[in-house]
Amino acid sequence: MKKKPLADNNEVDDRRRDARHSIPGTEIKVRKHHFSGLGRFESCIALDFSENGLSFICRTLDSELLDKLDFVLSLAGRSVSGTALVCHKEATDHGPRFGLMFINTTEDITHLVDPAVFANLEINLHAERTAEMAASELGHTQNAVAGSRHWHQLANAVDAFVRRISEIVKDKSQTSADYAVAKQAIQEFIVIDNEARSIRFRYSNIVGDQQLAIISVQPISDGDVEYRIGDLKNTRSVQEVIDVIGRAFVDLYKNGFNTRH
Repeated sequence: MKKKPLADNNEVDDRRRDARHSIPGTEIKVRKHHFSGLGRFESCIALDFSENGLSFICRTLDSELLDKLDFVLSLAGRSVSGTALVCHKEATDHGPRFGLMFINTTEDITHLVDPAVFANLEINLHAERTAEMAASELGHTQNAVAGSRHWHQLANAVDAFVRRISEIVKDKSQTSADYAVAKQAIQEFIVIDNEARSIRFRYSNIVGDQQLAIISVQPISDGDVEYRIGDLKNTRSVQEVIDVIGRAFVDLYKNGFNTRH
């Protein structure tokens, strides 16, 4: 078991600024720490992790700041377990969001992924932050920089949704012709417009007609943005945007993408 050195307040702040990574397929389970090792693990919604901590959402976890938790962090058949301290808690639309700081771990967190992949994530994140700093020094406003960063996150998330749903549809298609039809339907369902920094998708309204919704990123304060989903919803959560898109896809798919335009 690898022990982490105790940190003072400045070190805790530094650790919160560590490069954090959100990798599809990450699984997190936690439970209240007990010396007997007893207790049922709760499955959580993984958000991100770093070399010193992780964050997740869990509706069923009854925990407060400074509580000690046992965790199991898994990815692609590899896992790291250990004990961590709750250093952050906030309410979200999806349930309480927790931030943990590792106390000890069975392995270094980089054990979870191929070192080259982890290094590439670090390099990409450093490149993005350097670009943002350069833009700020060239006179771009904080809102403009934040808008660009959040658009990038949104576009990546939607692209991940499209890729994954396309893979699933391909696996379930009995012929190449079936897949070609399904792929065309997906392409017509949602479009990422990088030039306009907007996403267009179709949804079925309450009377069964297809309508077009446009998602845009709008600054609302210094460094903060809001995702506007046409006339449907405004939110600050990328996850909530994906939830809306997923629901719209299911509704149209059940109707064979044949609802009225």
